[in-house]
Amino acid sequence: MPRGNNMPPSQTLIHALILAEEKAGKTTWMLEAAEAGFFVLLLDGDVAQQRINDLSPAAKSRVFYMNVSDDLVGQTDPKMIQTVADLFTSSTYLWNDTQQEKYSTRDSHDPETGACLDEVWEIKPGRLDHNWVLGVDSWSTLAYSAMMAKAQDEGVDMADVEKVERNIYSGAGNRLTNIAHTQMKAPCHTIFLGHPSQYEKRKSQDNKTVKDAMKENDQIVEWTKMVPKSSSNAHGFSIGSKFSDIGWIDVDKWGKRVINFEKTNQRTSGGSLNSKGDPKTDHRFADLVRKIGGVVPDGTQDLGPGLTIHEPGTYIPATKKALGGKSTTSETLNPTGTQAAPSQVRGVGGLGGLLKR
Repeated sequence: MPRGNNMPPSQTLIHALILAEEKAGKTTWMLEAAEAGFFVLLLDGDVAQQRINDLSPAAKSRVFYMNVSDDLVGQTDPKMIQTVADLFTSSTYLWNDTQQEKYSTRDSHDPETGACLDEVWEIKPGRLDHNWVLGVDSWSTLAYSAMMAKAQDEGVDMADVEKVERNIYSGAGNRLTNIAHTQMKAPCHTIFLGHPSQYEKRKSQDNKTVKDAMKENDQIVEWTKMVPKSSSNAHGFSIGSKFSDIGWIDVDKWGKRVINFEKTNQRTSGGSLNSKGDPKTDHRFADLVRKIGGVVPDGTQDLGPGLTIHEPGTYIPATKKALGGKSTTSETLNPTGTQAAPSQVRGVGGLGGLLKR
């Protein structure tokens, strides 16, 4: 166990939730990490791709983009929640970058060598280090994806639902809580972007019957607080404890932006970064990493063991063999000459449990 005055970079990390209204600059702030020298693995369920175009060529090369947005055309597919959950709990996650979807042995392969004709990313989430930022855009969209997935499990069409049943709220909330728990174990920096919602704490008026006390219109609002938009306002109120820091990007009437990590009783906020400032100057992501004693890479580092890129025509699945009977896959084979399926670590252990693998 290191002393407090000698904490290694692997233990000096930011696991942040950044909240703001639409178009306030959340994605731009997160992608500044790539300008500073970090690698950014970006799981995009919204429109983050547009912001990448504003980066310098060097920063663009350090952003690894995954389009995980839900498919809402035709047969609805809540892809985002499943992709994020699988990535966070897999020892090895294979992503077809060419097709922008999870790799499958049904993808196109060379008939002779068995190699996938597309570019495949071999991601080991538990091996991403302090040179990496794992970003998810956004928590709000992830929550809605979780709601759709749970509704499908219950045989309910979200488009036809006027009032969501409690079991859908709770089921989606449990899944989101597990993801939030897991990201706190990540050996890399994590940033979730989100949007605000208002949570009201109500109480029943005195001298009311039990029936009337249960009616929302007859209850008194004790207090209100701005919270992350999640599967429910109650869940958004509780989720803040799963992040090291929660900041808000505010935009004043002159268009000036301020990112604020100061604790207030008016909204979910606070953490070790108890300060506020300009997100473009003194409160860039790299500035905050330095503030907590972390290390900012210079951009010349290699990818490390967390990500291996297999160029088109080079990735061979474990069940395939190259000509001559030898597998050319980069992963370890078991004694029978075939590779065991990538394992998953379920539950709260998540990414932290993968560090020992």
